[in-house]
Amino acid sequence: MDSPLRRSISETESIKLDYKQNSISFEFAAIDFTSPEKNKYAYKMDGLDKDWIFCGNNRLANYINLDPGYYVFRIKGCNNDGLWNEQGASVQIIISPPWWATGWAYDIYAVLSLATVAFTWRVQLRRIHLQNDLKMRTFESEKLKEVDSLKSSFFANISHEFRTPITLILGPLEKILPRIAQTDIKQDLTLMQRNARRLLRLINSKRFLIASTRRMPRPRENTKESGIGLALTKELVELFQGDISVASEPGVGTTFIIRLPLGRAHLKDDDIVESISAIERPVLQEPSSEIQTLGDETMLPMPPDSSEPK
Repeated sequence: MDSPLRRSISETESIKLDYKQNSISFEFAAIDFTSPEKNKYAYKMDGLDKDWIFCGNNRLANYINLDPGYYVFRIKGCNNDGLWNEQGASVQIIISPPWWATGWAYDIYAVLSLATVAFTWRVQLRRIHLQNDLKMRTFESEKLKEVDSLKSSFFANISHEFRTPITLILGPLEKILPRIAQTDIKQDLTLMQRNARRLLRLINSKRFLIASTRRMPRPRENTKESGIGLALTKELVELFQGDISVASEPGVGTTFIIRLPLGRAHLKDDDIVESISAIERPVLQEPSSEIQTLGDETMLPMPPDSSEPK
C-alpha cells in the first residue's frame, strides 16, 4: 500500500489522507538516551481530544475511524529529571471527505431539493386548477341545463298559445269554404287556410324540436348557444325538402352544408304561395248585411276600409 508520506515524518508538516485512511497510529521517541526508560510522554489530537493524554513511557498513540476534517497531532515529552519540553512537535492531519459529502455535492443536494419542492408545488397547483375547472364546468353545465329547461318551457308555452287560436281559426274556415260561391272571397279564404295550416304544421314541428332538444348532448362552451338555432335551421331546411350536413375537425373548424332542391315539383300545393301581394293586399268586397252563424260562434262582416278606392 502506498504511504501518504513523501518524506520523513520529522520533516513533514502536513499529511493529507483519503476518507478511507481514517485509522492512524503514531510512534514517537525522545532524544535523550541517558535513561530512556524514565522518559515520559503526553500527546493530544486537536479537533478530537480536549486535554493532553499522559501515557507514561508508552511510545504509541492510536486513532481509529476519524471523521473527515482538519486535525493537529501534538506530542511532548520529559527526561529522567522530570523536565517537560512544552514546545514539543506537531503535524497537521487532513482527512478528505467522500465525494457525496463534499461542498459541491451539498450544493447539488440543495438544488435537487429546491427542484423537488418546486415540482411538487406546481403539480399541486395544477391539481387545484383542474379541480376548480371541473367544479366550474359542473356549475356551468347545471346552469345551462336550467336555462335549457326554461327555454323549453317558454317555447312549449308559446307554441301552445299559438296552436290553440290557429286551431280555432282553421275550424271555422273549413266550415265556411264549402258555403262560399264567390271565387275571389273563396280564394282569400283558401289562402288564409293554407297559411294557417302551414303555421300550425310549423308550430307542431317546433314542439317536436323542443322535446328533441332536451335529449341533445351538451355542446361545447363556444357553441353552447347554437343548439336551438341549428335545430330551427334544420327544420326550415326540411320544410323545403332539403337536407343539412356538418363536417367538423378539431382545431380547424366546422362546416355546415345545406342542399335545397330546385324547382317546385317536390312541394305540396299547400306549401306554394302564388302571389305575395295576395297576402299583403287582400281583395276587399262590398259590405254585406248578411250575418253567418257557425256553430256557437257568430261572424260579423268587416266594414270596408275608407282609404281603399271603390
